[in-house]
Amino acid sequence: MNVLHKVTLQSLRQNRTRTLVTILGVLLSTAMLCAVTTFVTSFQQYMIDREVYLSGSWHVGQESATYAAYQELSQADGVDQAVYAQHLGYAKAPGNLNEAKPYFYVLGLSNADTDLLSIHLTQGRMPTAPDEIVLPQHFLDSCRQNYQLGDTLTLSLGSRSSEGFALDQSHPYHFDSEETLEEETTRTYTVVGICARWGMENYSAPGYTVFTGADPSLSQDDVCDVYVTLTDISQAHAFQAQHGLEKTNRYILLYNGVSRYDSYYRVIDRLAAIVLFLIIAGSVILIYNAFAISVSERTRQFGLLSSLGATKRQLRRMVRFEALAVSAIGVPLGILSGIVGIGITLRLVGTLFINASLLVPMQLHVSWAGVLIAAVLGVVTVLLSAWLPSRRATKVSAIEAIRQSQDIHGTKKLVRPSLLTRKLFGLPGVLGVKYYKRSARKYRTTVFSLFLSVVLFVSASSFASALTQSVEGGFGGTAYDLEVRLDSDAKQSPQQQLNQIQALDSVDQSALVWDVSTLAEFQLDDLSPDIQHLVEIQNHSAFLSLYLAFVDADTYAQLQQTAPVPDEQGIAFDGAALFDSDQGKYVYLQWLQAHPCSFSMLQTQNLDGYVAADSVTVEDDQAYVRYISLTDPDRFLNVPLEEAYQRTPLEIGTVEQDWPFYLSPDALTVVYPVSQMEQILGNTDVTPCVRLLSSQPQQAEEDIRDLFRTFGTSPTIRNYAEDEESQRSLISIIQVFSYGFIALISLVAMTNVFNTISTNVMLRTRDFAMLQSMGMTRREMRRMLRFECVLYGTRALLLGIPVSLGISYLINDSISQGYPLPYQIPWLPLLIACLCVFLVVFATMTYAAGKVKQAHVAEALKNENL
Repeated sequence: MNVLHKVTLQSLRQNRTRTLVTILGVLLSTAMLCAVTTFVTSFQQYMIDREVYLSGSWHVGQESATYAAYQELSQADGVDQAVYAQHLGYAKAPGNLNEAKPYFYVLGLSNADTDLLSIHLTQGRMPTAPDEIVLPQHFLDSCRQNYQLGDTLTLSLGSRSSEGFALDQSHPYHFDSEETLEEETTRTYTVVGICARWGMENYSAPGYTVFTGADPSLSQDDVCDVYVTLTDISQAHAFQAQHGLEKTNRYILLYNGVSRYDSYYRVIDRLAAIVLFLIIAGSVILIYNAFAISVSERTRQFGLLSSLGATKRQLRRMVRFEALAVSAIGVPLGILSGIVGIGITLRLVGTLFINASLLVPMQLHVSWAGVLIAAVLGVVTVLLSAWLPSRRATKVSAIEAIRQSQDIHGTKKLVRPSLLTRKLFGLPGVLGVKYYKRSARKYRTTVFSLFLSVVLFVSASSFASALTQSVEGGFGGTAYDLEVRLDSDAKQSPQQQLNQIQALDSVDQSALVWDVSTLAEFQLDDLSPDIQHLVEIQNHSAFLSLYLAFVDADTYAQLQQTAPVPDEQGIAFDGAALFDSDQGKYVYLQWLQAHPCSFSMLQTQNLDGYVAADSVTVEDDQAYVRYISLTDPDRFLNVPLEEAYQRTPLEIGTVEQDWPFYLSPDALTVVYPVSQMEQILGNTDVTPCVRLLSSQPQQAEEDIRDLFRTFGTSPTIRNYAEDEESQRSLISIIQVFSYGFIALISLVAMTNVFNTISTNVMLRTRDFAMLQSMGMTRREMRRMLRFECVLYGTRALLLGIPVSLGISYLINDSISQGYPLPYQIPWLPLLIACLCVFLVVFATMTYAAGKVKQAHVAEALKNENL
């Protein structure tokens, strides 16, 4: 270690406060960089683990394939694991009370130990033989008989069909259909396990999915579902195309960096760039100011060393050595602090996931590549921060450095403060203005620090707000907590069943809804330009799907309080953020641009042996409806629209944007009172449902099941709150990270301001002592400092507010690449920033002035700042 390095270390020890503040800045900078990379990798791993829990770890698959296809796929190049689920057929579910789900859907597993299919046992074990079976818990909840491990049951397996058309799990059970179950074989099973609802079983599926062991000897033509994982997940889409597979585990691929849509990664890349820019910008300015102040304090020292023969290169090396010395302490502590901080945060809030929704907890996942990036960026930030002050110091001649006159510049013009300044602050204000004009460099540094603090705080707040809104919109689902499908043939009417549900203490709000999807014909001028290019158009008429919802009288009366229209005119709810697969992002769509308006509901006519497709095809300016054969899916008929549909004219009285809780914003929905349902739909049978809100959704579900057991039935209950709980917990984690990021950025900003202002005031100790020796009182000194505070704050805000608005717009625009988010001026963060600027400035100035006040005038005049 040479003598210049020893002098540098001695200077660091003598100025402990400044050294500690600099180390703290480096620590905070590196901690934030490391925390961001660690949180991102932990969050990514959680999303992967969550999807594995929900849908399995498979990458690509094929439903209803043959065993021969499975053998071919399992031996294909690039396949890591493969599993099949043999279709053994449907069987009547013994003791079942849920009339909408009367079957078992039996699957035979080739490998029961794999996590590819994500089957979660609550009791017992997985089946290992064809005579063992695992029953789902939601069947036991709707069953008269309490099955236990070791019980046996005999099932008659077969296939479902209706009018010769084969039915599967995608075809819900309809009470009024002529559906038959053709029994083909009988098997006896021993119950060896109980499992949770299988993640890939749709809630409208007619059969409870049960699992058994696959037959040991399958023929090449036996039907099964095939799921595989690949050694290289990035080749998933290429493998899918090569083998003609229909299914991909979309979110597993997405969270592993494989997606057909680049908008997701475009949003991530832009947000990452903005976050890193905010962190590095705040850190560079904080550390730069620390080094600039250090170099300014040591300018005379540099001048003396230059006069003794030190070269400019040696002086720059001194500053770089100081930067590396600070980094040697700050960077490792910052990395450790970032990892520990994120670990503690995840430990405290990660339990929200496991407790609320029985999903996997979010755990710390450290990416050493991310840690290395954080460390390198931390060191680069420090070196970059020290580079400019070192160049500035070495440009000053030895004489000027010893005299310390480089920061004081006279002005050719007479410095004349404004009349307002003289009236409000008197001589102290005049002195403040003169000092500002003649020491502009120091003042610019202080104003720039405040300016950056405003920009960092407002930008971080806008980032947190926009990110939270987009996650809530993109991951959010239905607004209601529970949906209860009622039996139209029950002894009690739907209204009576609703009244009994409403009487439960665990139910907060509820509504009785009959909804149906239908096709409608609109005049083209009534539709918004956003939707016109998505629909079939013929003769200025457009055909699109919409929902008709009929609600009970009390619920409709509440709607009419804000939308008073006659019962014959519907209340339309319009506008929703939907995922557009063509653009690969969410877009906000509005269906209507005119109201009131009218449209025609189109109801398909029955055609023996055929079923109508839910769409209209326009060919040669003629609209057709395609009817597909029930016996041969490749055979179809194009029936002219006039012959295929019966038109029912309907009117929309008003259009609302604020959706009620019992409707899902998936498409244009027109609401009528239930009294209009027969007139509009005729004899069409629509299953009613009760949609409700509850602060205790689990308790409400149990209460409703107990209520319906007294009727001898078990309704189909969809607990959306349970499904949404993990999404809400996900949003909570995002919010914790976002507001933690705001807190750290704010801490960096405040540290920066405190360091800059306090040090500048300390450097003016001789000036203050000289003014005091000339008769300036302490009161006048305080007035001068208060004036400087106002000067700092106003100039910083005049610069910071426009730049903050610009960056907040860029953040909003980046997120809008994936989710439509209207730009809103961040009024509250701006207000907080304005108040905090003056609060921090006044507090720091008061602290620094207190320190200066302790110095004796004679000693201060002799102070050399060495």
